[in-house]
Amino acid sequence: MDAADTLSKQLAAETQKRQNAEMLCLQTLFQKATELAVERDARKTSEGLSASLQEQMNRMSQKLDELVDEKEKRKSAEELCTTLKRQLATMIQATQELDAEKALRKAAEDHVAVLQDVLETVTIEKDELKTQLQQKSVSGFSHGATWQYEIDGRWEAFTPEATEQMHQAYLDYLKEIPGSQHKTICSGGVARVMDFELMQQKHLRTGKTRSIRALPGVPPVWESSVPDLLLQGNDLGSFYKEEADPEIWEAIQYILDSSGHAQDAWSDCSCMRRAWVQSVHRIENMRLWHRYRMRLDAMRGDHGTYKISVEPAELDLDGVFPCMAECQEF
Repeated sequence: MDAADTLSKQLAAETQKRQNAEMLCLQTLFQKATELAVERDARKTSEGLSASLQEQMNRMSQKLDELVDEKEKRKSAEELCTTLKRQLATMIQATQELDAEKALRKAAEDHVAVLQDVLETVTIEKDELKTQLQQKSVSGFSHGATWQYEIDGRWEAFTPEATEQMHQAYLDYLKEIPGSQHKTICSGGVARVMDFELMQQKHLRTGKTRSIRALPGVPPVWESSVPDLLLQGNDLGSFYKEEADPEIWEAIQYILDSSGHAQDAWSDCSCMRRAWVQSVHRIENMRLWHRYRMRLDAMRGDHGTYKISVEPAELDLDGVFPCMAECQEF
């Protein structure tokens, strides 16, 4: 009985040990499982935290890239703003220069307008003076001839404008320029064809034909023809015409013998009494004659304007005989 109790007690003790060992093993396994679960949860938590951190890092990197891009954009915007400011300053300066140039141009245009007004006024005055000169002059100062046309048995003068045109055309005809025999002259709105060979004019609309002529306006004793007078140039020989009138020769010989100191035998002028006239030439210079006539008319006009009375001058101041006065008719 004692042995069975002992054995029973031993079995009970062994069973208790085994149970305790199993309990301890279970506790160890449970603790290990708990640790594994805690580790797994920690790992999950760590992985989740790592993913969250990665996501935050990605977001921060993206934000940083955005900030860098924004910075670059801002820098570009600032550079563009600086460029635009420079361009604006340049445009403002150019605008100011353009305004100044416009002001100068406007001032120049105003000045030009004033000068044009002055020029127009001067031109009008010049034309008026020219018209007055043409009206006052017997003919053009350059040639001195007057052109006339026949109407109802009398001669009428052409206008100064037509006279000048006819003079130039007639000079071409005298110079034998081809095609110069006929010339169309327009004056007063009327066109006429001049035939310088026949010395006639023909009215283009009516077909009426009239005679024309040129008056040189020189003394009637002159022998030079109208063409010769109009063609006079600088050749002095064309101005001299030999005089054959014996009365004129005698008058000149009389002046040489009687004027000055010819009567004083002790004077050097006494030799003129032994001089004989070899030839006498008349100066027939049409331009010079018309200049003389114009100056004479102007002088007489001044005398009338200023009420100047002029007495004839004594011609024979130093002669014994009144030879100069006696010979004036020649």
